[in-house]
Amino acid sequence: MNNKFIKRNPTTNFIAKLEDDVVGVILCGYDGRRGYFDLLSLNNRFVYGERM
Repeated sequence: MNNKFIKRNPTTNFIAKLEDDVVGVILCGYDGRRGYFDLLSLNNRFVYGERM
């Protein structure tokens, strides 16, 4: 993933945080006709319940 994607879709990307930790990110895009999820990434510490 590079900065071109972020620049092309600046309002469709989200970061999930808990206090100062990044829990996950979702990168979404829009090509002028359709919207799509491009990437979903989760921090393993939260997936397996270390801090939940």
